[in-house]
Amino acid sequence: MTAISQIELMHRFVHRKLEVWPEFVAVLIVGSVAHGEARPDSDVDCVLVFDKMDEAIVPAEFVWAPATDSYHTIFEVEASDVGGIQIDAKRVALDDFRRQEWPESFKHELAHALVLYDRRQSVAEILKNRVAYPESLRLSRIRVHLGSAQYHLEEWRLLGWIDRGGIESAHDQLTAAFEELIQLLHAYNREWLPWRYRWMVSAQRLSWLPDDYPQKAVEITSRVAATKESVLKRRSEIRFMLDDTLVRLQSDGLLAGPDEAFIAAHPGLGYAHNFDTWRGTHRKLLRMRGMPENRT
Repeated sequence: MTAISQIELMHRFVHRKLEVWPEFVAVLIVGSVAHGEARPDSDVDCVLVFDKMDEAIVPAEFVWAPATDSYHTIFEVEASDVGGIQIDAKRVALDDFRRQEWPESFKHELAHALVLYDRRQSVAEILKNRVAYPESLRLSRIRVHLGSAQYHLEEWRLLGWIDRGGIESAHDQLTAAFEELIQLLHAYNREWLPWRYRWMVSAQRLSWLPDDYPQKAVEITSRVAATKESVLKRRSEIRFMLDDTLVRLQSDGLLAGPDEAFIAAHPGLGYAHNFDTWRGTHRKLLRMRGMPENRT
């Protein structure tokens, strides 16, 4: 069954089984069908919105058989055997849909949702506002993930991990750096992070990616050997993409320089970028306490 026929069956299901209920408001298609990844045997993940939730209206996980207009558990029949459709539904009340805090992975799904039915043409507008990616969050995440990736990619640090915990420890640091890069790219593209197992798939579909990202992602994730040369090669590939991203951030005016991410993530006094200010406040504190001033 193709995604198109799944959607057609969903239209039929909504018309025959849900529209008759006055409290039924909307249905949003999410998951593999919405992402264009559905297999012939895929179920349809969806969000069903009601003015007032009543679980007796429709099951949560089921097969609907059009010929008999009947519900079945997923263990009783195969959807393909009855010309039907398997549905995995998240049932929510409209007030909860408006106000409830959503996990980020759910926001990712809803950001790509297909609005199949919207009785009062109101849920689509609510959805648009709730999945908007705040610019302040975007800038904050860009700085945090850039700074973390830079930290993990310091060559002296990687070599230190080889001495401390072996080659596998250095590779673990590089995996952490690559994950920070993926999160950085999602933030730059104003894309909510999906469930962890979907990070790679989601990253490949982002609007902007560093040059040669698909090829380099394969090399970083699958061409790993227990050698120092492999560690340095992986570092070089990640570093190349991070530097490309940094150039993009600077050209967009999101960062003034390569050190800004660290500075923004460490606003407290006593770091290299504000050590002179710390010295002044330290001397002032010593004088206030009547303590002898050290050479600082």
